[in-house]
Amino acid sequence: ITKYEFKIDGQDYQSTEELNNQNFMVFDELDKNSEHKVQVKITNEVGKTAESSIETVTTKDIDAPTFTEEEKESNGRRITITYPDICLEDGITCKYQKDAEEETTVSDSKTATVEFNNSGTLKATINDGHNEVTETYAVQLEQNFGGTEAPIVITGDGLHKDPVEKGRYVYQGADPNNYITFNNEEAGWRIIAIEDDGAIKIMKNLNSMLPNKAFDTNGTRTTGYCSLSTYGCNAWAQTDNFTSANGSYTGAVDKDSEIKTYLNGEYYDSIKFNKDYIQEHAFYYGSPTHNSADLTEMVMQEKKVSSISSVGLIQGSDYLKSNTNTKQCGTHRLIGGNYQVCKLTSWMVKNLESGYYYTITPKGDSNSQVLLVGYGGWLNFGGAGGIEGGTVPAIYLKSSVQLSGSGTKEDPYTLPTKASELKNKVGTDGLVADPNTEEEGRYVYQGAEPNNWIKFNNEDWRIVSLETDGTIKIMKNPTDATMVTQMAFDSVAKRNTGYCSQGSAPTLGCNVWAQTENYASTNGSYKGAVDKDSEIKTYLNGDYYNNTIKTNKDSIQEHAFYYGSVTWENTDLVAQVIEEKKASATSNIGLIQPSDYIKSNTNITQCGTFKLVRTYYASCKPTTWMAKDLTSMNYWMLSADGGHSHAVYTVYYTGTLMNTRVSPPAGVIPALYLKSDTLLQGKGTEEKPYIITNS
Repeated sequence: ITKYEFKIDGQDYQSTEELNNQNFMVFDELDKNSEHKVQVKITNEVGKTAESSIETVTTKDIDAPTFTEEEKESNGRRITITYPDICLEDGITCKYQKDAEEETTVSDSKTATVEFNNSGTLKATINDGHNEVTETYAVQLEQNFGGTEAPIVITGDGLHKDPVEKGRYVYQGADPNNYITFNNEEAGWRIIAIEDDGAIKIMKNLNSMLPNKAFDTNGTRTTGYCSLSTYGCNAWAQTDNFTSANGSYTGAVDKDSEIKTYLNGEYYDSIKFNKDYIQEHAFYYGSPTHNSADLTEMVMQEKKVSSISSVGLIQGSDYLKSNTNTKQCGTHRLIGGNYQVCKLTSWMVKNLESGYYYTITPKGDSNSQVLLVGYGGWLNFGGAGGIEGGTVPAIYLKSSVQLSGSGTKEDPYTLPTKASELKNKVGTDGLVADPNTEEEGRYVYQGAEPNNWIKFNNEDWRIVSLETDGTIKIMKNPTDATMVTQMAFDSVAKRNTGYCSQGSAPTLGCNVWAQTENYASTNGSYKGAVDKDSEIKTYLNGDYYNNTIKTNKDSIQEHAFYYGSVTWENTDLVAQVIEEKKASATSNIGLIQPSDYIKSNTNITQCGTFKLVRTYYASCKPTTWMAKDLTSMNYWMLSADGGHSHAVYTVYYTGTLMNTRVSPPAGVIPALYLKSDTLLQGKGTEEKPYIITNS
């Protein structure tokens, strides 16, 4: 057979040639309970045709199967399929399929029960031989957000389906695993909900709430909705028309509330970390019926009015939804009679020892009072002019954010931090302002064990400094075992022109990092052009860069490396840095400068200048992470010894800075710069180092 054609109700034949000549055709969108005549024609390879007899079929009115879900042991689910009565008739086939398993036929029953221990899909089908109805049901036991998965529970603390809003999930219970670090506040925030648009709604933890602010100061409104009150206005934002739930107060609101202005102004400006992850979002502040006995109605009324902003407050319904005890605490009216019980089953109030905090929701029969969450477990109300308590901001995070962590208090969800934002940690983790007063805006990590660990190329590296251009300078963790190789800075007898032809350079090798038109030693004895890069620069930016760095290469920022010559007798760090910066070369990989080593030491009295380090090196070694773990090996730095043409400084295993001939091998600890927009996750500790992430 080479051709199939089909027709219905006397219409023209339709060929399936354009569908790879399939041997069936579907006629859909036919009326239910209607009669139709169908016929088939076939053609073979020599052109002969044959027609089937006309068959009369009737479409039936088949109701779709339905699904109900109930808990099955912990996080499991039991799904019951209920089929219509037609499944009990002869000639009707009713089946279901769990995930990719074989279909199961249901016999002599209108129901089937299927158990799930993991997320999956259940498909139920009814077929009468001519007509088929199929319904599918998604069993969701985990919710994806921020690149993580959290189990969805039916009872107990955890992530629940929102009791009212489809596609939304809320954290319920006394202490669910919804802790999140935001703005460098360790476990200082908690996740309220995963919105149906994927945004993650969070609020500040109650133990770190902001100082109390009036929702709106008394007596500042004289027009519209707010004109009838001298006690402040309970409308969150400016709007053309606002009405209380009981209709007693109505009119325009001519300006935003004071608390909205504060949160989106002074407070928003104070956020130093993770600000790019804030999603401007609608905050709902419609007026619900006071003491409502219907949560669905309350949410609908709250959503009648909204204002888009960066920072807001929780809704009154958020507090109700946070409670696992829905029978006693699931509505405003219920919680009013059972608040003492409700306090124990909601994380939004359980640890509140005293006072109150504002929600964004107005009291429905007032224009000056706002719903409050109170320490006793109440969803109470108070005047907009001020309350005893604090301010708890709420924020939406973008759905694209990538979180790490598990949400526990000990291992909270953590957002990526931009490399350029690390400067906001100055004063902690061993991060201090650069000791060189001429390098304002630059920061360095000091001490024996600062929190400057970072994973790069799947290896342990350390952050040296945060540069004024937003890049961060890193180096491989300096130990005997982590040297990438041992090699000469520059081999002997390979230079015979310019700077490198002077002094001992022709026989001992040249101490200049990079090719340059003019280079001079600090004492002026040696100067001239350098016709090619040092061997160590060529290796690091060639073989090492191309073949050893396998991951994170896109994060490297080409950057100036400074290699001006300096003298070990230098007693002025500012002057030393000026000398180092007299020569520079832009490349991907380099080495640290002697000033980097000096600045990494907390013992400034004995180690704060080059000459001091050379004198008191035994005291300097234990107080800098750049030498503390060396036992027998030395590693190269960039700057030439200012009194020679053949010696470069190394970090010596004893803790000193040694002027070393360039030709014998020494260890290589590479340094590089990461782009300012590089995203980091982690804490910078050895156990939880910063990890470079893509989003």
